[in-house]
Amino acid sequence: ISIRCQGITSIDSNIKRLVKLEKLDLSVNKLESLPPEIGRLVNLKTLDLNINNLETLPSEIGDLVNLQKLYLNNNNLETLPSEIGKLTNLQDLHLIDNNLETLPSEIGELKRLRNLHLSNNNLKILLPKIGGLVNLRELYLSGNNIEALPSEIGDLVNLRNLHLNNNKLKSFPVVIGKLTNLQELHLNGNKLKSLPSEIRTLKNLEILYLNDNEFEPLSTEIGELENLKMLHFRDNKLKSLPAKIGKLKNLETIYLNNNELESLPSEIGELRNLRYLDLRNNKLKVLPDTIRKLFSSLHLLYLTGNSISEIGERGRTLGKKELKEVFGGRAVFDMNAPHGTQ
Repeated sequence: ISIRCQGITSIDSNIKRLVKLEKLDLSVNKLESLPPEIGRLVNLKTLDLNINNLETLPSEIGDLVNLQKLYLNNNNLETLPSEIGKLTNLQDLHLIDNNLETLPSEIGELKRLRNLHLSNNNLKILLPKIGGLVNLRELYLSGNNIEALPSEIGDLVNLRNLHLNNNKLKSFPVVIGKLTNLQELHLNGNKLKSLPSEIRTLKNLEILYLNDNEFEPLSTEIGELENLKMLHFRDNKLKSLPAKIGKLKNLETIYLNNNELESLPSEIGELRNLRYLDLRNNKLKVLPDTIRKLFSSLHLLYLTGNSISEIGERGRTLGKKELKEVFGGRAVFDMNAPHGTQ
């Protein structure tokens, strides 16, 4: 049954008669509460309550023992009832854009949960019980106030995507090394200065977002992420790149704009699959001669806001014409007058 976009403000208690109902869509209404009788819908598999005005959930929500998908995005929830832990068949739980400050420890009982979306709440901590979600594939926690992660996050060994953008993280636990199935790690907008060396074990990682943090060095272990395709590292305090970056043979995209880079390692030329390289607004004066090796793959090279005038150790003068020669005559760069070019 779909009763979405009807402007309804309440649900009649007679809803208890719909005992065979498997899917109920009540999204985009003005519901402020649910009747206890909602718990009588024991065959319900999908319940969509997105975009309402719910402030609480009745404890009877825990009686929906066959529920697999529960959508509660864009409500006004401040807490969840402990009975949520009874939903042992739940696979998807979406709570984006609420006012949650904490989670009940019983959430760790949701052993079948695969996707947990908690972005844009007021969470400050994650309880250790989060480690009980052993089948979790996606964990979205962006836009909260989280300052630290429990070591139990390392128990989420099936995790594929971890989103922690725009929190208050100052460090990352070494147990990240246990998340060997991780494919995407999003850490933009935190206060991180480094990552633990254990990151080198994330051999399946393909996408890494570290924009807008406080990194000064980039860990040499980054070179061990052999399947990395996208590296986003803009708006940090990076002054150099480790030579081991040349080991990232599958890398296609690097954002390094708005850092303090003074040079590039010659190993940058080993990134033969690189398509997009953004170096805007750094302190580069010279490009390594090996950068010419990238001409067969590179589609876009951004250099604006540097003082580049030479390429290679022999000090070849570098203007727009020379750049085109280096890259096989292809117009692949943003050349809005980098300082010092002709």
